[in-house]
Amino acid sequence: MFEKLLEVFPKNDLLKFRIYLTHLLEKNDAVAAEQLEKMPFLSDTPVYYYANAAWAFAHGKTDDAKTWLSRGYDVFPPARHMNFIDVFYDIGWMPRPGEAKPE
Repeated sequence: MFEKLLEVFPKNDLLKFRIYLTHLLEKNDAVAAEQLEKMPFLSDTPVYYYANAAWAFAHGKTDDAKTWLSRGYDVFPPARHMNFIDVFYDIGWMPRPGEAKPE
């Protein structure tokens, strides 16, 4: 579904991120790594920071992931993060604000 939407909206960073996450969560590191290399650094979204954080979370490097997220917050206001960080809550990589971290 995301790939079909990306055909219609080829510059949509959130769609690129969701497709990337799908490959990452399927443990298809080869494809995910290729997509990570193509994530736009210069963008009006924090996709670059979230893609790198997702890679770190998926590979057990929580401290690195938090560093990537912190860098993203240094560059972008909180409102720009909402659509990206939500999936980290859903996956369980991060607790929602006010919730205890899942064990």
